Amino acid sequence: MGGMTEQRRKGCNMTTELTVVELTQDEIQVLQLIADGCVGKELQNTLFVSASTCKRTMRSMKEKLGAQTNAHAVSIGIKKALIHL
Repeated sequence: MGGMTEQRRKGCNMTTELTVVELTQDEIQVLQLIADGCVGKELQNTLFVSASTCKRTMRSMKEKLGAQTNAHAVSIGIKKALIHL
């Protein structure tokens, strides 16, 4: 059973370091909107941007945070006090 736990740990990037992450205001706004439940077209319409701009901003934000998913990015953003619920 210990092997399965070890395997899960390896597959999950569980960093507890609170390193400084510099996001742009747009990236922070997108992160906060995602945390508030906005997705897809709702996110684009709220920000008045195209789908490609929205995707590019989300990709950049997740890359800077080291996140694989939006949920992971929100979790990191909360831990680093970039956003709030």
